[in-house]
Amino acid sequence: MPFTIETVGASGPLVFTCSTAAETLNKILELEQHPHALITVRDGNGRSINIEELTALCKDETIR
Repeated sequence: MPFTIETVGASGPLVFTCSTAAETLNKILELEQHPHALITVRDGNGRSINIEELTALCKDETIR
């Protein structure tokens, strides 16, 4: 399932698309190293998800 990360950095709004939950989590950790405003993650259905849900999805990916 693809995921979209929306945030605002020093250069303005940023949007990233990731193909897996693990890739998304890694990108969030990278973004948190720099000052960003709110970081929002949406699943392939456009539903906003939190870090706990994303982490659970990472575990599901490794089980498959």
